Amino acid sequence: MNTHLLKHLLAGLFFFVVLVTAFFGCLPQNKPEKTDPPVASPGVSPKTPNEIPRPVTKKEAEDFGLEIETSLAEKDGTVLLRTMDWGAVTDAALANLPENREEGKYRRKDMLESLSMSGGVMKYVSDQVKRGGSYHFLRVVKAAGARPGEQVVLFRFIDPEAGVDYHRLYLSRDATGRIAIREIYLCHHGEAYSESIRRTLAPELYVGGKTGYGAAMSDVVQAHYRENTQLIQAMFQAYENRNYRRALDLYDDLPKELQENKAFQIMRLTAAMHMGDPDEYLYVLADLREKMQGDSCVDFLSLDYFFARGMFPEVLRSMNRIEEIVGPDPYLNLFRCLALVNMGMPEDAKKLYLHSVKLDPRLAEDETFRKFAPPPGDPIYRASRQDDRVTR
Repeated sequence: MNTHLLKHLLAGLFFFVVLVTAFFGCLPQNKPEKTDPPVASPGVSPKTPNEIPRPVTKKEAEDFGLEIETSLAEKDGTVLLRTMDWGAVTDAALANLPENREEGKYRRKDMLESLSMSGGVMKYVSDQVKRGGSYHFLRVVKAAGARPGEQVVLFRFIDPEAGVDYHRLYLSRDATGRIAIREIYLCHHGEAYSESIRRTLAPELYVGGKTGYGAAMSDVVQAHYRENTQLIQAMFQAYENRNYRRALDLYDDLPKELQENKAFQIMRLTAAMHMGDPDEYLYVLADLREKMQGDSCVDFLSLDYFFARGMFPEVLRSMNRIEEIVGPDPYLNLFRCLALVNMGMPEDAKKLYLHSVKLDPRLAEDETFRKFAPPPGDPIYRASRQDDRVTR
């Protein structure tokens, strides 16, 4: 399988590891606890406790989505960065975490400053679009977790280094009436951005699943993290330095309870991918699929496994399940086309390509997708035009 397509199949993994390594490398340590007043996110006015903001309308959400897409296409990431409500993301990430644990590790001001200065996921999106990716507004959607008065917009993110992901942006209104992004749901990861941050801050919360703080924080688990802090940091540092063999060896040295952590598992998978040994990579991928059964990100992660094992009908079924999560998107037919070709159905792949390009003409510009285009003069073009006339 060619490297370009492999990047499409492993969409989002690189970003997830970037997120984790960033937080393990820059969390404030050993700072005295201070009493700081709440800090408003840059550009977002604080709200009074009883304030009820005016609802965001569907038309406003559509205009917002198009403005974000257009500004990024013009290599201007400032619009996206200034509309992010880092205060809301910080509050969600720190909800119910003990303020004094590990000498100020969870101080709100420190995290807010870190996110505001780094730009977090929004800065990553902006940078990757500048490198040849895209952030395409698809539609306004109904989504779980939306608060009264909010709208949710769905974006397709094409990352030139990691492939395709889908983001749901939860839009609310600040005290000045301006629309801001309260939260981002990362479809490939199967969780909100604030929860991905939370997972890196307190990974012990996720041992055995997304349960309550008290239920997850057993004495044994706490001891494991205290005893292995340096090993964990060394593991992610090795990955960041592209010493993938050492990162994998350090993962193997972790206690079993820590190996179950989602962030650590995904780091292990991406390190195995970079090692270039297909047998080791597929072994790690199979192990991850077993450990993460029931997680909505498994279908994204499993695509490469299905292709490598020749399980092409499973690819088609997996794409259907992904569309149940993100809704219809012609871009996903790229993977269906590849599966159909490998199933000995190239004519069906050509038809699906033409159908996809009609739904979204920009797909004809995608280098990988264009490989499924019928050659000039192919009779399938005539049949496709006839189908259009019948449909009309």
